[in-house]
Amino acid sequence: MSHKPISSYSGQPPPDKLQPSQRTARSSEQDQEYHSDGSRPNDCYSRRSRSRSPIAKLQTTLPIWATILLLFLAGFIGFYSGRPSESERNNSRERWKVERRNHAVEVDKWYKDQAARRAQETEEIEGFKKEEQDHIIRRREMIADYNEKEHELLTKKRQMIDDYTLEEERWVQKMDSYKIKEKDLIRRQGEKEDIYRAKEQAWRQKIAKFEEEWQRMIDQENQKRERARLYWDDIQGDRHCIASGRKRYTARLANFNPSLDGMEACKFTPMTLNGVTYDHPISCENTGYSIRGHWIADNEGVCAAYWEFVKTKDCTAPRSGYRVN
Repeated sequence: MSHKPISSYSGQPPPDKLQPSQRTARSSEQDQEYHSDGSRPNDCYSRRSRSRSPIAKLQTTLPIWATILLLFLAGFIGFYSGRPSESERNNSRERWKVERRNHAVEVDKWYKDQAARRAQETEEIEGFKKEEQDHIIRRREMIADYNEKEHELLTKKRQMIDDYTLEEERWVQKMDSYKIKEKDLIRRQGEKEDIYRAKEQAWRQKIAKFEEEWQRMIDQENQKRERARLYWDDIQGDRHCIASGRKRYTARLANFNPSLDGMEACKFTPMTLNGVTYDHPISCENTGYSIRGHWIADNEGVCAAYWEFVKTKDCTAPRSGYRVN
């Protein structure tokens, strides 16, 4: 008898190598599988077979019975034609015992491997469950953190909107206050401008009146001076020049009447020096017994600078056209 290793089995061992308890469990599982919908799978087949005719049933079962009969005849002929001896049967029994022992070892090994695989699968399943639980916990934490942050952001957003609304209301109030102040300022500015215009008009009237009075006084003073025929006398120049072409002069106001204002008469009495007429002196002085005026003449020939002792020398260079003087 040939021996197949247990590794050639896939999944569960064959039914003939299962323990009685395992066979019962497997049959119960199959029963549960078959009875999960309340009926066995072959019920439909039996109902369909009952609905067939006898000729159809015979055509269906005839090949099966023929095959069984041929197998039976072949076994019977082989049993009587090739019947083994007692020694061969003993050897076969020994090989069968060895095979059964090896099979028992293989079955034990298979059960151990199956237990190890189940333990590993259980461990992996527990690991998966733990990872799934950790994932659920992390997901809940993330959702809680997200909800908390979202609530915080919404709170900040509402606070910012409230602050902005409050600031906008304050700004509107300030703008209204500024507009009221601006209107009040424009009103007061208009009132001040009206007051300034009134003052300016009064000042203009006063200035015009003063100018008229001043002009009248000047006209009277000129008339007095014309009647008195004032002129400058005792004209004296300084001994030294003050600059090139400039010299200081003084003179006394002649025909001065004590009834006149001496300083005003000095300011408005003209003077001619070296052919140039000056409308008024640069300054007037009251000495107590006379009025003197002071001038600075700009065209004084005596004070003009000039070159003297000019000597002719040779040229600066041959054919240069320049001569040294």
